[in-house]
Amino acid sequence: MPSLRRALVIASALALALVAFSCVAVVWSPRELVDAATSVQTRRRALLGGVGLSRDPDGGYTGGAFNLTIGAPNTTFTRKLLAEARAVDASFVGDGDVLSLDAAESLCATPFFRGRRANPEFALNLTELDEAYALAHPLHSNGILPVGCMHGCIIGGGILETIARVYGVTRTLTPSSWRGKCFQDALAPVVVRSNATNDRRGLVVTNRIKVNYGPFLNQLFGLDEPLQLYPGKAYAGESLFAPGEDALVVDYGDHAHEFAPFRDEIREVYPGMYVGKMYALPGASLWNGALVVPDGDPLFAINFVLFAEPGAAVLAAPREETP
Repeated sequence: MPSLRRALVIASALALALVAFSCVAVVWSPRELVDAATSVQTRRRALLGGVGLSRDPDGGYTGGAFNLTIGAPNTTFTRKLLAEARAVDASFVGDGDVLSLDAAESLCATPFFRGRRANPEFALNLTELDEAYALAHPLHSNGILPVGCMHGCIIGGGILETIARVYGVTRTLTPSSWRGKCFQDALAPVVVRSNATNDRRGLVVTNRIKVNYGPFLNQLFGLDEPLQLYPGKAYAGESLFAPGEDALVVDYGDHAHEFAPFRDEIREVYPGMYVGKMYALPGASLWNGALVVPDGDPLFAINFVLFAEPGAAVLAAPREETP
C-alpha cells in the first residue's frame, strides 16, 4: 500500500504541474512561426527521399511478413481497435492492410480512445492494451520505423490523459494539439552535453503539434498542417515497461525543450499501428521546479497510438551503442 499511495501522490502532483504549466501563456513569435512552417514544408519534401528505401505506390505494407494469427495482432485490444477502424473506414479490412491517415484521424476522434464506450465488449481496457503491448515483443522485423509522419493520439480518459490533451492549449489554441510523430531518414547528430542521457545514435524524430491562430495567420504561415517540434532520437533499446526486452525508444535527453524530462517507447501491434508509452524520468524538474520526479524508477504517464501512412517506406531502428 505505501508504494501504491506514493505512486498516486506523484501522479496527482504530475497532473497538477502539467495543468499549471499549460496555463502559462507563451506565444511563439512570428519569426518562430515562419521558421517552423518553413521547416514543415522542407521536411515534407525531403522525408521520403532517402536512398535505398522501398515504397509501395499501391499503399501496401512495406514492413515485411506480419503474422496476424498470433501475438499482439490477435489480442482483444487489437481486435477492438481494428473493429473501430472498420467502423470509420468501410474500405479497411484489417487483414494486413494499412489504415489511411484520414481514417486514422477520424479514429482518434471516436469515444473508444477516451474510454467512453459503455459496453465492455467494445470498450477500451488498459489491461488489454498492456497485454497487446507485451505480446508485441519480440519486435516485428527486429524493430522498424516508418519514414515520414505518423498520425497519433492519446489513449485513455483519466486525469493525466485529460491534462495531456489540454496541455499547451494557451499557446496552440487547439485542444489535443499533439498529433503524432515524424521519423526522418537521417541520424540525429551526437550532442555532447552534461545532461545528455546517452551517446547512442538514433534517427531524427519530431513531434507533430497542431496550432490554430485563425484562418488568416494559418494561411499566412502555412499552419494547416501540424508543426514539427520537440526533436529527439529514435533507436531500439531496453524497454521500461518490460526491462530486459527491447522497444523502439524515443529519447529527448540531448535537448533542453519541454519533452526532455520524458522518454517514449513504442511497439508495432498491427501493420502500421504502434502503441506507445510515455514515462517521466527520475529527477525531472517540471514547471520551473514545481514538481521534481523522485530518484528511482521512471514514472509511467500515458499511453498513445501512432498510425503509419499506407505504403510508407521503413527503416531498421539503429541499435549501435556508440557513434
